[in-house]
Amino acid sequence: MVKSISYPIAKTIDMQWVHINDAKHEQNYFCPECDSPFIARLGNSNTHHFAHKPDYLGVCTGESGYHSLAKHLLAYHCEHEGQIPLLSVCKKCHRRIIETKKVIKIEVEKGQDNYRPDLRIFLEGDIEIDCEVVYKNPLGEKIELYRQKESNLLIWFITAQVNEVPPFVQYGWLETGEDDYFFLPKRGEERLLLVTSSLPTNHDCIPYGIAYIAKVDCYRCHHETKIVLLSTWYPMWGQREGSESYMSIGNYDICYHDNLSNNEVPYAFWNQINSKFGTKLSIDFSKTVQSKYLMNHCSHCGAKIGDAFLYEAIVEKAQANIGASTIEKVEILFTLTDWEKKKIENTKLQN
Repeated sequence: MVKSISYPIAKTIDMQWVHINDAKHEQNYFCPECDSPFIARLGNSNTHHFAHKPDYLGVCTGESGYHSLAKHLLAYHCEHEGQIPLLSVCKKCHRRIIETKKVIKIEVEKGQDNYRPDLRIFLEGDIEIDCEVVYKNPLGEKIELYRQKESNLLIWFITAQVNEVPPFVQYGWLETGEDDYFFLPKRGEERLLLVTSSLPTNHDCIPYGIAYIAKVDCYRCHHETKIVLLSTWYPMWGQREGSESYMSIGNYDICYHDNLSNNEVPYAFWNQINSKFGTKLSIDFSKTVQSKYLMNHCSHCGAKIGDAFLYEAIVEKAQANIGASTIEKVEILFTLTDWEKKKIENTKLQN
């Protein structure tokens, strides 16, 4: 006899979802995949669950059973939650915004074109998410189709028996790179991976900036001091992305301060960072590059902390403890000065 899969969810005769915690002995329940009758095992010795009858010989066993369980559990979870948080990226200001979208409808094993996803989730705002459950067999050429279409694709990597839907992580197609999705989950770890194109977002593009706060030991007084690593901001003038003006530390894109022209960083952006985090950013002269730029200073002795020293120190710390408390990402909202607004308008007229 083939071992039956334990389901934490089932459907009633009128096709309503039921979790095992809400099941009753006298009710009839059915498998969401094959519609066969379920037994609600509500005893005291084992974890409560739904299961097919002992003489069941259908498809919901073995590898296909785990796959079936996962896709229906995902459908139940999304319908029960009623909403999904999505990370959207504004195409104008590039700001990342978490938006909660209402679930409108869920389809299981329905599709179009040459492929049909395990699930398709319809969200408010005409957003569709295709879902695939990966147990042992990879998606193969299917992943390339999704990539070419830049579909919003949710992939659930499962090992075997599953009882609940794990939190998902979200990436964009451009960020994951070719075939990276195979390597994101650790071996034996369940992971829900949402790979998206830039989802639509409706918001006002207001001035903001992204920076990283880190700590280094001052080369002069040897005290630990906070420093700022600027990343990006909006509005911004001067094309720096894709140039030698950026370096990467782990997953962080850091701007070389000494490659910035004077007044390129909005004053309120870096001034608010100083006020909020006790850092000492200010424009100062560097003998190394023979020019002025927005430079960190030691909060104890006031020594200039130039980029050459700064990035060497940060890289060493990051390599030893990347992703921990060494570097803190911050987002700052600010107001442009009248002079900065005028400069932006003049730049637009010139272009």
